[in-house]
Amino acid sequence: MKIFHTLLILFIYSFLSAQINYVPNPSFEDYNNCPTGISGFTYSDDYYVELWYSGSGGTSDYMHGCATAASQVDVPENLFSEDQPAHTGEAYGGFWTDLYDDGTFTYREYVMVQLTETLIAGECYYVEFWSAPATQSDFFGESHATTDAIGAYLSEEKLPDGFTSDVLPYVPQVDNAGSGNYIDQPGDWTMICGFLEAEGGEEWITVGNFHPDDETEVVPYEGGPDGSLVYLFVDDVRVAPLDSIVSSFLHDTVVCSPVVLEALMCDNVTYLWNTGDTTPVITVYESGNYWVELITSCGSFADTAEVIFVLDSTYTTSSEYELCFTELPYVIEASEAYDFYSWNTGETSSTISIDEAGTYYVTGFTDCANFVDTFTVEVIEPLGLDLDLGNDTLVCAGEWTLQLNSISGFEDYNWSTG
Repeated sequence: MKIFHTLLILFIYSFLSAQINYVPNPSFEDYNNCPTGISGFTYSDDYYVELWYSGSGGTSDYMHGCATAASQVDVPENLFSEDQPAHTGEAYGGFWTDLYDDGTFTYREYVMVQLTETLIAGECYYVEFWSAPATQSDFFGESHATTDAIGAYLSEEKLPDGFTSDVLPYVPQVDNAGSGNYIDQPGDWTMICGFLEAEGGEEWITVGNFHPDDETEVVPYEGGPDGSLVYLFVDDVRVAPLDSIVSSFLHDTVVCSPVVLEALMCDNVTYLWNTGDTTPVITVYESGNYWVELITSCGSFADTAEVIFVLDSTYTTSSEYELCFTELPYVIEASEAYDFYSWNTGETSSTISIDEAGTYYVTGFTDCANFVDTFTVEVIEPLGLDLDLGNDTLVCAGEWTLQLNSISGFEDYNWSTG
């Protein structure tokens, strides 16, 4: 029999070669001139990275694999990281989002681009970009950290802030700040996404931190120190109409063991699966049609997939247990050899704790084999006898002995005297 390997079904929300995207040069691959040093984004022109600008007077940086090591803006090694590959391709942007985090120097940097399409009033749009934390630099003499304070602001015009390097005074429609979705994986990338209802006429997008220091939470990145400098990389920026991402996520598939269905995980999104689950991720143990509805701030959408389980073999075992009531609760242990567990009680661990008699079974999966183990539990209940040690007795003698007799025939007796 042909073996189908276990698959992880994902909502594929980054088909960069086939998806609709209003952001030109979304992964910064195209350049007019290969960068030769830091500060590759400027407000006035796109001398280095094609079509992209700095969103303010701050000097954001352009990293590209075409650059030399001496330029300090190479990929994957550069001034800000020893090893930060691009999310896709060989290029990305970078900017400061917080310095010192104490309000003494509220310097910010942003990147900005004009969209290829103008947003339509009342329509719902999806915004996505990816970010990663820098871990080093030779500035300011402080350690690096990270944050969740990064967002995207969409505007009708190019922002008129080319002469300031302070916090820009705009409210981003897609804002990761305060979400707890920290950009804390050096060398890897974290997705930020969200939805917005257009006011109409928006055709510029600016990415960066729009919050002052007292609204910016700074935390150590994974494995990093307690620092106060936050510099973030950005890659793969996307703006697309909601209807362009509908019915393009889940795919029919054949598997031989449980599969994880993972929905698009954006902030402020509500989920409803046909299984009744309301989490962004579920595990599927049976063949069937599955759908999930995502409810956003400006619209909802759904998708479906048929999952078919094909197993090489199914094995069954049965075990019987006779327990005394004093042994409850009792832990039933399944084989540790399985990769996935599904009990008839709803648990998904290798063990369950029971407190009553009954028939319990677990469906286990490993490789392309299915195991069904049944556990039949009988519980010996108390006999219900009333022990009688006789009438209460008052003894007045200084020395005395009194024998108390219980019912005979039991294996053990536990007296109050020890």
